[in-house]
Formats: sequence, structure tokens, C-alpha cells
Amino acid sequence: MSRTPLTEFTPHSNCPYLLGVYLAINAIPDAHLYVDGPDCSFFKAQFIYGKHDLASTLLDCAGNHRVRFSWVDVNGIVEDRSALLAEELRIMEADDKAAAVLLASMPMATITGVQYDTIVRGMDPPFRKPFFEVPGHSLTGDWLDGYAATLEALATGIDVAGGKPSKNKVAVVGYFMDRTERDHLANVDELERMLAGLGLNVVSMWPSARPYSHLQQVRDAGVIISLPHGRQAARILAERTGARLVEVGLPFGIGPTVDWLAGIAAQLGLESRASEFIDRELARLVPVVQWFIGKYFLDSRVLFVGDPHLFEPFAEFMEELGAKVAGLIAIAMKHHLDPLPAALNRRGVTCVFEPNPEDHRELYGGENPDENIDLAILSDFLGARGGNFPTMQFGFPSYRWHALFDAPFLGFKGAAWFIDRMANAMMAGKNREQ
Repeated sequence: MSRTPLTEFTPHSNCPYLLGVYLAINAIPDAHLYVDGPDCSFFKAQFIYGKHDLASTLLDCAGNHRVRFSWVDVNGIVEDRSALLAEELRIMEADDKAAAVLLASMPMATITGVQYDTIVRGMDPPFRKPFFEVPGHSLTGDWLDGYAATLEALATGIDVAGGKPSKNKVAVVGYFMDRTERDHLANVDELERMLAGLGLNVVSMWPSARPYSHLQQVRDAGVIISLPHGRQAARILAERTGARLVEVGLPFGIGPTVDWLAGIAAQLGLESRASEFIDRELARLVPVVQWFIGKYFLDSRVLFVGDPHLFEPFAEFMEELGAKVAGLIAIAMKHHLDPLPAALNRRGVTCVFEPNPEDHRELYGGENPDENIDLAILSDFLGARGGNFPTMQFGFPSYRWHALFDAPFLGFKGAAWFIDRMANAMMAGKNREQ
């Protein structure tokens, strides 16, 4: 994308590191977080609670929040806060609803070099609950980094002793649960259903809106299936437990789901079971969705804005529907998809990371966006800029679309649901034009 000197130094579109930490905590209902930072630490939770995630329990109307903070300001930052921090952690320890306590810090607190682990180790009597420190990388990372770092902190310190691993027991590490509504809960159900089709029992999924004790069941997994949002956490756990590590992408779309299952099966010697399961699923799915292709998707131009880990499967998904990818915009730093997958280079898809206003104008079609885009899939972070083309809300944050009933977007069921949503968005857009 071309950039002028002015736009090169304008703010780029991304979400902060700490917001990713909050998303991970939100997905573990009995994990509590203490943030060493000013009061803006609290307001970040409001991006999630009651807006993006109507089922969120991060905050509480009685004041028993799962996120607490130190209120430190520019004056207090230079003082010794050890006693205050210890006192606050004692309060969180006494909360019966807290199974684990995590601590993160805002940059102004991080740079003072407070040794949080030393404070906890020096508490008398000893701190009784599992304690994890999330590295303070807010100045160098974004929301996806914050999410991954939270899983890494848990993977490093969680108790995995006493496991009874089996080759048929698996853990899925790195699921990106940005809310606990029925879109993501249905995704979890679909991933577990598909793995059961291979004869595998998912004993732990990181995270899945289940309690901390469910994370601990990773000790029983003989295989750890690593998803993109938790690669390092999965490696740490595999090394600690001795489980076999299987790294895969995301089953987003029909072809990518087939590849996902086949890839897992190939590494575990389950090819025959996978083939039978895939054939049954395709026999049910293809007749349902095939008539949508010619009516809505053939030669349509679709723009995708959101998570870069979905870029590669999304491009394949659109290709199998006969659609063209108008562009891929990542609300994230480039290192999350660096190097760019060969499949995207081969297709010649335009990919932009942390876009600035000039990038938006170019990707949305310049002076005639309505003539260049048939559907834009995006979150509330950007909205439809520059045109009246049909839009479909997807990803974080989603303030105007919620899932009270099952609405998966991963796996075979998710592919059907996503096709349904896209087709309806296109139809609604065309109806507005008439």
C-alpha cells in the first residue's frame, strides 16, 4: 500500500496488549486478575463486559470484580508499593470464587522493575492459591500477544503432576475465545465433536469458558493439539508433560476443516477414521450449501478485516465458494503472520497489518468502494468506512451482533453457519439498494 508522510505517522488500527490479557481471563471463569496500573486498567474491562460479551463475568454489579487494579498514579509510582500489592493479593486470595490469581502491569508500573514474584514468595503466611505473572510487554506487543502471553504464563506455572496420559486423550491449546457467548461455545463443541470423530477424547481445552481445574486436566493428555493463538504455551506444556505436540492451523471453511482433520490424523495414524468421518460430513454439508454458491458468491468480492490467523483459511474458503478476496486487513502487528503464508502469496492477495487511514481508503475501493466490494466482513473496531456495501459483523469487538444460540464459525457446522451469515448479509445489502 502506498503511504504518504502524513499517514505514515497517523495512528494505526490495533488493540492494546492488556486487552488480550483480559480476553484470556474472561475465558477462564474462576481466574482473577490484578493489574498494577491506573484506573484506565478497570475501564478496559468494559470493552468486553456487557458490550462485546453479554455473558462475561469480568465485572460484578456488587463490586466483586474479577479484575482489580492498584490505582497507582504518577506520584505513587515512585513509592514502594510492596505492602499495598501484598494486601490486595490477600483480598483476592480470600475470594472463594478465585481458583487462580494472575498479575499484569501497565507500562508505567512495569518500567519501575517491581519484583512481583518476590513479593508473593515473601508473604507470610504463604500465598495459598496458584499465582501467575503475565509479562509486561504492553509497549512491544498487541492484543494477540497479550492473549498468548497469558496462556504462556499459565502453561509455565500450572501444576501438571500426577497425570495419567493416554494416546487417545488430547488437549487443545490456543483456542482464541474472545467471548463466552454461543458462537465460541459452539466452536468448542464442534472442535470436540470432530476430534471425537477421530476417536480422540478432549480432556482439556485452553481456554473454553471452563474453570481453572479444566486447564489442569492437560496433565492427562497424551497429545497436545496446538492452535495458532497459543503456540508457545502448547510447546511449554508438551515439554513439561511429555505429550506429543501436533501443530495445526484453524478449521475455518470447508477445505481448511478437511485439511485440519487430515493433518491431525496423519500425525496420529488415524487416516482411515478421518476419511470416513470427513466423507460423512461432506455428504451432509455440500448439498445444503451448494446452491448458495451460484446465487451469492460466484465472482463476488469479499473484504476481510480482523484476526490475521484467519487469513490463510479464509482465502481458501472464498476460493472454494467461487468468490474473490478483495483484501485482508489485520488489526494486529505483522509478526503474527511473518513470513506471509505461501498460499496467500500464490493467490496474490493484498494483506495489510495495522492499517492507517490511507490503507483503508485504498482497500475499500478508492473513490468507488461500492463497485469494488460485495461484502465486507469486519468488527466494530472499524465499521464500514467509505461505502454503502453490505457488511457482516465478525470478530472482536462485536457490539451489534451477539449469539444467544449456537452460531459456530469453525469446523463443518461453522462453515455452514458462516456461509449462511454471509449470504444473508449480501441479500440484505441488495434489498437496501432496491
